[in-house]
Amino acid sequence: MATVAELLNTLNEVDVATEAVTAITQTKDEMIMLNQEQLSAGYDSEGYRLLQYRSKDYAASKHLQNPLPGIGNPDLILTGAFISSFDVKLSGYDILFNASDDKAPELLSKYGDDVLGLMHRQQRYYNEEVFYPVFARQIENKTGLKFK
Repeated sequence: MATVAELLNTLNEVDVATEAVTAITQTKDEMIMLNQEQLSAGYDSEGYRLLQYRSKDYAASKHLQNPLPGIGNPDLILTGAFISSFDVKLSGYDILFNASDDKAPELLSKYGDDVLGLMHRQQRYYNEEVFYPVFARQIENKTGLKFK
């Protein structure tokens, strides 16, 4: 069993920011998947519906492909290339979502940058159910402490 002094020394050696970055890097695919699911339902990261289709015929055909967002509500998924191009990068303490598909500039211009990122509900799910368990395990492995 470690003494209090040994435990404090171990805790002081843990770089929490580095461990957080590692956990985010390890779980970024889940973060991207949550963004894709949210768009599939027709919502941006602020929780707003995307700008409705102007063509009723196109809206009807898209509704047959994916009824989840409701008729007339876009999901920005036609071939899947746009959402497949999603990536997450870290810049300091900021988590940056981006899309590298050729259509990304046009879609972001039309629907707004908020199509990239997570709604509050998805962010909370990611934090509690995806990120935290990985982060806690890393801290446990470094310190020997156990989280509940």
